[in-house]
Amino acid sequence: MKTSTVLTIFAVATLATALTGCVTAQERAAQVNAVQDATCRSWGLKPGTDGYANCRMELNRQAAADARAREAAYVASAWWNQPLPQTQTQNCTYYGSNIGGITGGTMSCR
Repeated sequence: MKTSTVLTIFAVATLATALTGCVTAQERAAQVNAVQDATCRSWGLKPGTDGYANCRMELNRQAAADARAREAAYVASAWWNQPLPQTQTQNCTYYGSNIGGITGGTMSCR
């Protein structure tokens, strides 16, 4: 795939993402459809041709890959996916005695 094609697909995906805002799923689908249609037509492809169908399939494939990447980034950064803080254990030793209810000695911890 040529660099210009990849950049155009990226621009379309970015534009489609920017257009989402607060819209319903149907409105979002209509926006994506319009952007993809305009992109393929801007490349001189006509609806009903194999080239147009391939263009739309490629744009849909790229949009799905972008969505998977966003989902993976979200899951990777989510709080439940972070390592728990490590607790430190101390090894303590008591040197002393208990004589007649009186305890005396020292404790050493590492």
